[in-house]
Amino acid sequence: WCYDTVNDKLVLVFSNSAYSSYPAYTIGSVTTNAVSWTTPTVIFSRTINALGCCYNATEDRIVMACQDASLPKAISGTSDGSTITWGSVATITTTGGSTWSFTNLVEWPGTSKVVWCATDNTNYTTYTACGTLSGSGASATSTWGTEIAVTATGSSTYGRLVQMCYDHGTGDQVILTYGVSTTNVYAVAVAISGTTMTSGTPVSAISASMGQYPNALAYDTDNNKALMVYGAGVTSGNATISYSRVISTTGSVITLGTQADFIGVVGGSPSQYAYGFLRALTYSSHSSNFVFMYLNTTEEDGFVTTVSISGTTNTWSDN
Repeated sequence: WCYDTVNDKLVLVFSNSAYSSYPAYTIGSVTTNAVSWTTPTVIFSRTINALGCCYNATEDRIVMACQDASLPKAISGTSDGSTITWGSVATITTTGGSTWSFTNLVEWPGTSKVVWCATDNTNYTTYTACGTLSGSGASATSTWGTEIAVTATGSSTYGRLVQMCYDHGTGDQVILTYGVSTTNVYAVAVAISGTTMTSGTPVSAISASMGQYPNALAYDTDNNKALMVYGAGVTSGNATISYSRVISTTGSVITLGTQADFIGVVGGSPSQYAYGFLRALTYSSHSSNFVFMYLNTTEEDGFVTTVSISGTTNTWSDN
């Protein structure tokens, strides 16, 4: 999902069996305690996989990226607040195999560009690339620079559960977090110049397996720090023991704050366990903290909590 600042709307892009696994969108209008959604509309009639989306304020465009016909592709659309007119599909890269996952797409603020990353599950490599938006309405399209590999190629080194955010403090770069096999959880900064991407050196947050779906990343624009939340080791049902760290950058050098224990609720008691929370962290500038959503160990109940940053320390609310 993304937020359309011009129309003050939420845009949810999704793909599921109810729509034949075609990409579809719905537009949400937010009131005090509710969101009303338009009837979902199919974007194009082809089966896709691994989608992500973002909003680019400079061009006033909704951008979606996905695996389409075995390749990573992107399409951009122009919204009037109730419907979206989509342009032409552009291929992001022809490098890699036929199966992709963990697609992320973020705006490069102040430019007509967006940044994509995804994992090639055939050749086991995580890539990133920068695209430039142009045109509007049915003529909207994007052109993409050369992708770079963020991880080494191999089944024990490629990125799992990849997350990405823009680094507002340093500027002109993105931050990625990901798990590698059963060994480590990493954070890395990738600088952008034009459409050229340059990766920094990954820094390990913990030496442990990430688990099933526990990785979240968001940026605190007030403190100019990112926060990563990650699980390590399945210990309670399908849940993991979960942690968090503040990410600081100097250029493309990552510095991680002290690891903090996540505080959640499982079975009505404070617990460090959580099951799924992929893409479930967002920063609220209104309340100056992060809002975090997660599933419990049985994957049946959802919970919401908050976490705040002070310097390089992060503190969880005690639910």
